[in-house]
Amino acid sequence: MRKVPIKLHTANALRWLGSLYRNPADAIKEHISNAVDEHFKAKKIGKAFPVCEVTYSLQKDRVTIEYPYGMSKEEFIDALQRVADSAKKSLDFKQIGQLGIGMFSFLQIGKKCTFYSKKDKGTETIRVTLREGSDNAEFETARKRESLRESGIKIIGSV
Repeated sequence: MRKVPIKLHTANALRWLGSLYRNPADAIKEHISNAVDEHFKAKKIGKAFPVCEVTYSLQKDRVTIEYPYGMSKEEFIDALQRVADSAKKSLDFKQIGQLGIGMFSFLQIGKKCTFYSKKDKGTETIRVTLREGSDNAEFETARKRESLRESGIKIIGSV
């Protein structure tokens, strides 16, 4: 018997995964679900905010979503290394999302998604950019004017 390794064109696979959301509203709801999941996780360890406020705005060429739970660079890297294999499945409490594809829901809305994230007070804001057709995520420290004042995440999906 001969075994042949399966190769995957990452950018095409990610585009397909992002298209699993039926419509742009479901793609936006994905991030609201992520905020709720993060709130439940923080509650479990006693670090939840009193209220998990999620805001979003729709403009002609972009959607912006914000909530108070940020991710560290390491958490982003872990999520990007586990696409379609959510770490949430191994948690000992109920979570909404379990597919591990939510970061790519932006493909229902546009061609680019930028995440600005600050894990905790006193840490820098990181900027992570995903683009349609790319096999890579771009990591940078956010410019001063892009930096978040408080911990949280700001997600901008654009055309």
